[in-house]
Amino acid sequence: MKKILLVILLGLVVGSCSTEDDVSEKTTNHDIVFSVSSTDNSRLSNIDFNILGSEQEVKHSSYSNTHLPLSRTFLNHKVNMFTNLGIGYTDNSGGAVGESFEPYTVTLEIRVDTEVKAEKDITITESGQVDFVTFSF
Repeated sequence: MKKILLVILLGLVVGSCSTEDDVSEKTTNHDIVFSVSSTDNSRLSNIDFNILGSEQEVKHSSYSNTHLPLSRTFLNHKVNMFTNLGIGYTDNSGGAVGESFEPYTVTLEIRVDTEVKAEKDITITESGQVDFVTFSF
């Protein structure tokens, strides 16, 4: 009887050590929304939206002084475990020499299926300032 139990136990242990991962259990579909808003919509800036680690990786970049507020939606996007979502913001609104920089506020927000997963308010106090927000599944 002990040998039968040992064989069954050994079979269960070996069977659970499979090298194939069941990806279907780790992949889900989500609506992903990235948004950036600002208290000054005429600032020259670079905005990057990234979905990294999913079946369809997304890298979207926008460089302008007329793109704020900016939002991008990715409906029914396949997402794996450990997929990273990110928004990067870089201010490029340098003024003339000797002109003082007027601070402004930027809000970065990541929503998944209408739920806010990451949000950050940033006060931009100098030209060239960089900030970001991320969320991982």
